[in-house]
Amino acid sequence: MRQDRSATRPRWLHLLDILSILLLLTFAVLLRWNWEYRSAFVDEASTLFNGWLLLRGETIHTMAYQPTWPYLSMLPAGLVDAWGGLTAARALSTFWGVLSVLLVTLTARSAFGMAAGILAGGILAVYAPAIHLSTFVSHDSLALFLLCLALYLWTLATLHRRAWLLPLGSLAMVSAVLTNYALLTIAAGSLVYLTFAVLTSNARHGSTQDGMWPHPLGRGWLVSLWLPFLLLVVYGWHYRAELSQLWQSHVLSSRLPQPLITWDFFKQLRDYLWAPFLAALLAFDRPRRRLFSGWLWLLAFILIAHQWYSQDAARLVPQTVYILAALAVLAGGGLATLTRGWETKAARRTAVVVALALSMALVSYLGLEGQKVLTGLRSYWPDTTSLMAFLRTRVKDGDVILMEQGAIGRYYLIAHGTPGHIPAQIWDTWYYQDEAGSGADATLYERAIAQQRFDYIIFDYSVTGALDQALLPVLRRGYRLSATFPAQTGSSEPIEVYERE
Repeated sequence: MRQDRSATRPRWLHLLDILSILLLLTFAVLLRWNWEYRSAFVDEASTLFNGWLLLRGETIHTMAYQPTWPYLSMLPAGLVDAWGGLTAARALSTFWGVLSVLLVTLTARSAFGMAAGILAGGILAVYAPAIHLSTFVSHDSLALFLLCLALYLWTLATLHRRAWLLPLGSLAMVSAVLTNYALLTIAAGSLVYLTFAVLTSNARHGSTQDGMWPHPLGRGWLVSLWLPFLLLVVYGWHYRAELSQLWQSHVLSSRLPQPLITWDFFKQLRDYLWAPFLAALLAFDRPRRRLFSGWLWLLAFILIAHQWYSQDAARLVPQTVYILAALAVLAGGGLATLTRGWETKAARRTAVVVALALSMALVSYLGLEGQKVLTGLRSYWPDTTSLMAFLRTRVKDGDVILMEQGAIGRYYLIAHGTPGHIPAQIWDTWYYQDEAGSGADATLYERAIAQQRFDYIIFDYSVTGALDQALLPVLRRGYRLSATFPAQTGSSEPIEVYERE
């Protein structure tokens, strides 16, 4: 029987491994320590406000337009926010983000060795979009953790004779899909590829050809790999009406014809991922890991294809983090592979120096460039700290407000409002509804403003400036400008507060 190499390693090497991982996680935490860099962005505010509604037992309708199950993506964040506010909710995202770094480290370590694990974890730790997701309240931070957990469990099951982990990995993947429906694409790809790899490796067992793992895996375990995904069938049937509405609004009606090749799309992906992409190519040089590497490459390309199909610029940043979860493991394994297979000690020493230099260069480049990118990711929406402080003292119970990015107002003034200053309704300039209709039609706003149905109207000209400018003439006949605040974004346009006379 083959002896587990880990059982023969000196104890001090195990302690060194643990210390290295702890230092890496400490480094990841330090890069994600700032949770008060800005007021809540509209997506954060929407997630937290809906979580607040769920805690109150109220019905929300987000499943018709957001591809996520709110009880996984919004309720935990709302629960933590009710306890500690925005800072605590962002800290929860940091918790998921640091665990993702740990899981990527362990996955690469299981497949390619400890050096590859530390490098893979380091890549994810310094990557700017990953840092952003780890300090930003969204479903992506939890979905990334669940994806990394599934990859780790499946890696242990297939490479280290732990087949009983296959269904647990599938359960983690099911949870990841429920948190972000887009991950259904890589769940399907993984199921097909792992099934093919199991059957292929079983057929080759005992030969000298390359396989995914060095032992056969019973076909009965393939049933356990697929079985947890029946939960998605049950989920789809239970929420069939909401999912049908989401499909119509989020996929069919919003999908515009796209050119075969979109240069802007590839340029952005190139800027974010070119360095780990090149390092990941080296992973194919590792014997007995080529099928494993092919699986992770498949996941990366499935995510790239999904992003190209959707052409959703708002989803580019989180999508690159999902892609990097696979590329980081491959990049760590690829650079670690450079040190293997040399016949002489001198050649091996040279290879180690080269691999170490390339590894340091890769992590340093991603870290330094990432800090520049992070500033832009955290400042492209308005800072409403001073605006909300002003409204908290002026707004009265029962007021009706029309507000640019109204979710921010609902979060700060309703979910975290103070007694005597909680408005009855905050309408968003993206959507308004009354007896005359609903939507974002300017004529609806003009009529409501002319009838003075709003106590306050708040414009941010950097968001929907054309609509705001169109409403100014009717606005001046019954409202007065009471305050102006800087948006503190790349645009010089201010935020203006109009009050009913």
